[in-house]
Amino acid sequence: MQLPITQIRPLFKKAVALDREGDIYTAVKIYKKLIKIAPEWYLPYQYLSVIYKYNNDWKAAFYYGKTAIEKGADQEDIWRNFAIAATALKKWEIARTAWNKVGYQLREVKKAPNFDMGLIPIRLKYDNFYEIVWAKQIDPARAIIESIPDPVSDRNYGDLVLIDYKVTGYRIVKGKKYLSTMSWHSLNALTIANFWYFFLEPTDRRLIYWIDFAGIRIWDSTTGAI
Repeated sequence: MQLPITQIRPLFKKAVALDREGDIYTAVKIYKKLIKIAPEWYLPYQYLSVIYKYNNDWKAAFYYGKTAIEKGADQEDIWRNFAIAATALKKWEIARTAWNKVGYQLREVKKAPNFDMGLIPIRLKYDNFYEIVWAKQIDPARAIIESIPDPVSDRNYGDLVLIDYKVTGYRIVKGKKYLSTMSWHSLNALTIANFWYFFLEPTDRRLIYWIDFAGIRIWDSTTGAI
């Protein structure tokens, strides 16, 4: 692939900076302008795919991810984002192929996979707050919430949610950088569970003691830690 003309790279850097600053509207306009100028350059497609992923626009995320790969993108991140978008759109065979590109060994499937990949902590965000809940992971991008989230959140026990992970730390050994920690987070709900909640506001500490003694979980506000 030939490099774009010299004036394109500064324009691309400007779009990336705007994207990081939160000016998504202008960043998208510049990325799309770059696509018109250099249609064979995969980076603008790749960055648009990420933007649309975080806005839950799965058709656009899928299109730009697919196009970036067709133009030569082959990094793990682009395959992962493409797999998540395919999962959101229930394109199971395409999702399986994409996940296997990043190291999974998923068997051929034509319907929604339902593996037992164990419990994972996922982060929910609402009203500028974060909460950590347990979820049963059933494939690389989906999990079922096993905890009872904060009553004011828009998530429920039993919800099937789309998940992704963010790298939160690295360690360096002999000059080489290795992934050290990462956190799972919920992108959006795919299926809403049909459960009712009942709220109790006990004022008698003895009642709280007996509820706890009976093994009934009492929800309390958290700071985002388990």
